[in-house]
Amino acid sequence: MSPNHLTKDKLLYELGIRGIDSVADSLKLRRMFRKYITRDLPLQFSYLTSGATEGLYLGISTEVSELQEVVRMSEINWILLAPRVLSKVRHLRERLQHLTKAGLCSTNSENLCVQELQAQLNHIEQLVYSMSKEGDTTGQLPSIQIGRRRQTQM
Repeated sequence: MSPNHLTKDKLLYELGIRGIDSVADSLKLRRMFRKYITRDLPLQFSYLTSGATEGLYLGISTEVSELQEVVRMSEINWILLAPRVLSKVRHLRERLQHLTKAGLCSTNSENLCVQELQAQLNHIEQLVYSMSKEGDTTGQLPSIQIGRRRQTQM
């Protein structure tokens, strides 16, 4: 995962889950992330449990939906955009793993939500790889409403 492709909120998450609290601009956060990512810092699951679990899942679901929209866009240069999208996919996968490791994925609906989100991330990743290799400029992604079911289940 390249810190160059992560937005400030994602950098804050990546540092926060590792116990590093910072209020800096994106450039400084990227430097910090590069410095600490090579270290094997223990994850601070209290960072996740300080907020509502539903909000954590909803945030990931929203970001997956945004990536689905990007993949559906036409006239995109996938060779240039692929690294950014793939960094976001890796970031979201790690966030789902963090929720599971923190014990915040204990109900059947939460397990189902994680499985659906992982499946969508896998599909997005496959499409991005194939489009960037083939030079394709249009993505074909099935319309699946992840998160809406989750919202009604909670």
